[in-house]
Amino acid sequence: MHQFVTFLALVLSTVHLAVGCTIVNPPSTLEALKQVTVVFRGTVLASTQLPSHPKMGSRQRYAIRLSVSEYWKGDRGKTITLYDLSPGTDCIGHGFERGREYLIFATQEGARDYFLGDDFWFGWADVLPPGTMMLQPIIAGVGGATSAQFVRQEIRELGHGLAPKE
Repeated sequence: MHQFVTFLALVLSTVHLAVGCTIVNPPSTLEALKQVTVVFRGTVLASTQLPSHPKMGSRQRYAIRLSVSEYWKGDRGKTITLYDLSPGTDCIGHGFERGREYLIFATQEGARDYFLGDDFWFGWADVLPPGTMMLQPIIAGVGGATSAQFVRQEIRELGHGLAPKE
């Protein structure tokens, strides 16, 4: 019995470690700035859960509306909407919280479904017309809650941003 409990503890601790997301070589702040459509600092006004997709299991999708205080790239006005997933082991999904401020690096692309080989991974084509332009935060490695030390350092590296246009 003791061996079983030891084995179970080992398996559970391994599972816990395997669930996290680790970016081995994240881009530098300035490299990420070049690769994205929009870089801004904003506070989450609302996080609206979108309808579930039957092929995504329990993974949820969200439309995140933010109030923008500062842009470094791609001014889109005082509010902006991102589309994001609940956090997962694939490093996609940020878990944005209402009322918190974030530094966001996002790309624009047409709404579509994503596949890994022949297997459905995640998608947007059932909640937005296919091809509708949408913003998605980039995979983890840059940006995040402005309360984090590394994010405050990224903001210092970016320098002074611009206030959003009307």
